[in-house]
Amino acid sequence: MSIFPGGRFPAPVFLIFWALAPSLASAEAGDEEMESTRLMESIVVTATRTQESILDVAEAVSVVGAEEINRLAPDVLAEMLRGVPGAFFQQTTPGQGIPIIRGLKGSQVLHLVDGMRLNNAFFRNAPNQYLGLVDAYATDRTEIIRGSAPSLYGADAMGGVLQVLTAEPDFDTDQWNSEGRFYGTYNSVDSSLIGRVAAATGRNGNVLSAGITYQHHGDR
Repeated sequence: MSIFPGGRFPAPVFLIFWALAPSLASAEAGDEEMESTRLMESIVVTATRTQESILDVAEAVSVVGAEEINRLAPDVLAEMLRGVPGAFFQQTTPGQGIPIIRGLKGSQVLHLVDGMRLNNAFFRNAPNQYLGLVDAYATDRTEIIRGSAPSLYGADAMGGVLQVLTAEPDFDTDQWNSEGRFYGTYNSVDSSLIGRVAAATGRNGNVLSAGITYQHHGDR
């Protein structure tokens, strides 16, 4: 039953709806944009040594996460720089590779693993293969600072910083918990096979984890 005679709405009602429609559409679009921004936001620690949103840091920072690592299926960890602006990698063999950030390499680019220095000018000033010792598939994400960062990390970071953060199992409960992971990929172009098996157990924040990665490159 209509509250208006003949089921018709007076003209002022249509004018009100017409005026409010753009505002409602704009608010809905704004909510979708905010939600999209929240989903894309990443937390980085390398740029300031504290947890901070990648959108708030002043430095040029890129993050390569676990999903991207699985998609790239890198032979060596340095290969994760593929597609990162201002960064490149040089790979001489399937098991060796060095990062190049803004044209600088070797001791001019600091390599960190969970905050621990992997290289410095004292060990070797020229390009080195230390990063090839790190299993790319044991990492959770890699943070890359492009540009000089000596105020935080010293002269070894003149070209930038590449920090590898390993996966952190979350076992904060009082009961023992365990988890296992398996990853495998095959590339028919060069007959390469990569597989990894990992397991972790722990409780109360104490964790014991282990993993092994197998790589075979047939036509290289």
